[in-house]
Amino acid sequence: MRAVEVSTGKVIWAKQIYKTKYDRNPEKDMQDVFIVDLKISPEDGVLVIVNEAGIVYRVGLSDGNIKK
Repeated sequence: MRAVEVSTGKVIWAKQIYKTKYDRNPEKDMQDVFIVDLKISPEDGVLVIVNEAGIVYRVGLSDGNIKK
């Protein structure tokens, strides 16, 4: 994920939200974990990301700080 200054196109920060560990045996595409919800929290203005495993990540928009 990247935060970009719209007026200049300059990247403010770039982060990988989560990694998926792949097992060698099953098909790789069956192990992918996709983002299913993405929204800005009205309470504190952080980006809330939920993946299909149900894990919730909260990303600070100003600094890219990630919390589970």
